[in-house]
Amino acid sequence: MADDIITNSEEQHDDASRRIAAINRDLDAILAQQQQMVDLYVEGAELLQGLFKDQQDRFALLGNQSSMESAAGQSEVQPIDFVVPVYNSLHHARLCITSILRYATPPYHLFVVDDKGDSHTSRELAAMVSGLDNVTLIAHSQNVGYLKSVNEALGLGRAEICVLVNSDAMLSPGACERLRDGFVRDAQIGVITAVSTWANWTKIPFPPGTNMLDLREFIARQNDLGIADIGNASGFFFAVRRKLFDTLGLFDEAYNPGYWEETDFCMLALEKGWRVVVDRQLYIYHHGWGSFQSSGRDVHMARNRSTFMARWERQYAALDANWRFHNPTDAVSSRLAAVSQTRSDKPRILFVSMDGRRTEQSIALIQLVNGLVAEGISANIVYLSGIDESLLDMTPMYFRPLIIEASVEQIRSYNIYVGTCEKTSELIEAFDASLGAALFSFVTSDRRSPLLRHSPKEARPIARIPGLTNTRGDVPCVLPGVNLDIFYPRDTPRSSDVLLCISEVAWRLDRAGIIRFCGMLSEAMPGIRLAATGLAAMKTDLPAIAHRGSPHRMTELANCYSEAEIVLHWGAENQSRLTYLEIAACGGIAMMDVSSAEVCGAEHMKNSLLTDSRDPQSMVATIIGSLQSPLLLATLRNGALSTANSCPLRAEAAQMASIFLEAGTASAYSDTMQKAS
Repeated sequence: MADDIITNSEEQHDDASRRIAAINRDLDAILAQQQQMVDLYVEGAELLQGLFKDQQDRFALLGNQSSMESAAGQSEVQPIDFVVPVYNSLHHARLCITSILRYATPPYHLFVVDDKGDSHTSRELAAMVSGLDNVTLIAHSQNVGYLKSVNEALGLGRAEICVLVNSDAMLSPGACERLRDGFVRDAQIGVITAVSTWANWTKIPFPPGTNMLDLREFIARQNDLGIADIGNASGFFFAVRRKLFDTLGLFDEAYNPGYWEETDFCMLALEKGWRVVVDRQLYIYHHGWGSFQSSGRDVHMARNRSTFMARWERQYAALDANWRFHNPTDAVSSRLAAVSQTRSDKPRILFVSMDGRRTEQSIALIQLVNGLVAEGISANIVYLSGIDESLLDMTPMYFRPLIIEASVEQIRSYNIYVGTCEKTSELIEAFDASLGAALFSFVTSDRRSPLLRHSPKEARPIARIPGLTNTRGDVPCVLPGVNLDIFYPRDTPRSSDVLLCISEVAWRLDRAGIIRFCGMLSEAMPGIRLAATGLAAMKTDLPAIAHRGSPHRMTELANCYSEAEIVLHWGAENQSRLTYLEIAACGGIAMMDVSSAEVCGAEHMKNSLLTDSRDPQSMVATIIGSLQSPLLLATLRNGALSTANSCPLRAEAAQMASIFLEAGTASAYSDTMQKAS
């Protein structure tokens, strides 16, 4: 017995020794890795000392703001030149320009460079800035590239501070004051950038349940952060002291059309002893990839990176090591968990949706929430059954949605809840039974909204969808508007007579019918130009048809609509008012099923073609008759454009913002009266 105990004890001792030895090896590996990082940092600091003069002391004091904060309140009112180069992407550019006109404080001048985009974008840009004395529109007769556009505008300006703003970024309130104050505090600050959810070295997370309004207000309150050295500023928001351009020159056009030019400029500035800093209390929304079109983007990035590294590889490696060892924006990122739980007395609206699949209804709701946020109303969406991540890339999003598994505190931070259908109207009370006074719903039928399960109150109808009989005069009708800055006629010629949009469901249910219809159309009109879009259309060869791929973004879908004379979404279930409006806004002629006409607002031979989807023979006859009459096509196109232009998304968002502001005020008043009683 004693021998057994001794044997077991020895075995346990040996096992423990082996484990300790393994742990020691792991610790040795970790320590070696840490030592390697320290050595890299020290090497970087030494290299910076030799190449950037006295920069070692500055980087050793990363995050120390005491010397800068002492100058608070002493900033001068310096003039600012804003430069916004635009190449199409009007849905970004309009909000960018609007934000500058709304939030920039005088004295300032705005230079907008229209780098020969399409004619619609040029007309809209001219209309936006018409009659404004502090705005100069530079319109190019040919596309010269992003960087040359920037340099041209910078050469025309004279202000002491120059701010390059990408067309897919938006200025925040108080930005001008922070820039002026920052440059005054330290004469050695040459470049100031901001934090953003899409940036290089100053990127911060975009937490679910937040929007750009929440982020910029929360970050602006972090008074203990302020300015810190970063060394490399992203070009999306690049504020420069004019003196640097006078001494270093403008951006090197070897990098045209763009990418890496701002990093090259930062390296030059650091070499001459200037500071490149980030203001950690300034958040700028940046969508990302909006200033450049996708064509050739990767080629430009790779080529310009090679150019940059040939000049600055050793210096940049040292700077990069220093940034990785001490990223000053980590202090911002670590605090963002509290943003989505911040409560407010202002209206904060949470739409409750059944699911986040990539459907037309989901995209319409996202566009509405985007519009509300752009109007200054804090809004978001909570999905009850997850999110299709591809949905988040389909259209710009100024918020990050929640899923039902989110924390209770995140959901409770909102004070107005909106059910988007009858089921969600019944479910929203489950979040908090005490929120009954602030529950609203879209009317989805003519009967009254359902009673809440745990409260004598009911979710008050706040708006109704179009196409329903309005039995309640106090419930406004909100039309699903179309984003006319995404959906508009392109300058490209219409390369297809008919575009067939085929969903997975339609292909699965009626593959034979689709193939038969295409065959009948090709036989009845030889030489007709047919095209198809959608994942299903790519799976098999349809007769005499060109494949257009599957659009992943709204802009790609708009391009497809603009390339066709007639657009047909196969299957009545795929035909809605929003689909019709988007096709019409692009100058296309929507072919709709008669059963969809009332909800869609489509009128046969006036702004659309209406047929019975169960009768392919009549559909073929209608298409051929239309294509053979240029006058009829022109009439239909003009009628469609007129209908679409009467339903802009901005009008819908403004209407909903007004409704929610009134509802929020009424709810607050009701709560106050209840507490008083």
